[in-house]
Amino acid sequence: MDFKTSEVAFSEARLSKYLKACSNNKAKALRLYRYNIRLSQYFYGVVGLFEVILRNAVNRNYAAYFNDADWIIAQAESGKLLENDLELVRKTEALLRQRGIYSKVYTLATGDCMIVIRGELIGHLHPTEDFRVTVIYVTPEFIEISSSQSNYGMRGSLSLFNNPVMRLTPEQQKVCELDLTRYSEA
Repeated sequence: MDFKTSEVAFSEARLSKYLKACSNNKAKALRLYRYNIRLSQYFYGVVGLFEVILRNAVNRNYAAYFNDADWIIAQAESGKLLENDLELVRKTEALLRQRGIYSKVYTLATGDCMIVIRGELIGHLHPTEDFRVTVIYVTPEFIEISSSQSNYGMRGSLSLFNNPVMRLTPEQQKVCELDLTRYSEA
């Protein structure tokens, strides 16, 4: 490709930098431009890899901060982190659900507390043989009245519509077990 055609294809402004660097030698400027393209190609893989690593780190940190693997969806509400992206997040969520790609998955570990507000979650449990659970029924009114007082020192409130699983420290587990015992005896 000659220089004139290259100027039309790549723009005069872009090639002028190469032309200046090569003392207005058009052949050298085109050669330098091609070298720059080849050099840039080597970085695309590294940049792509960095983007994936950074995106995963951001996701991991926000998921831990909000204690919610679905933090993007949970934060797409008025007054929350992604309130300006509410429409886009909801549209994307609906599309992924429609295609069967997205569904919430909760993982329980030893000592975790899960507050089930919607009964259909129970139908999707896949317990292991050693799975043990204590079940109590609490009315929505009780949650409304007591949520600000009984959060066991964890960030957030008991209105766990987006992620019903709370990771408890051993101390929090003891407090929770003691409270449940007292509640069941009452």
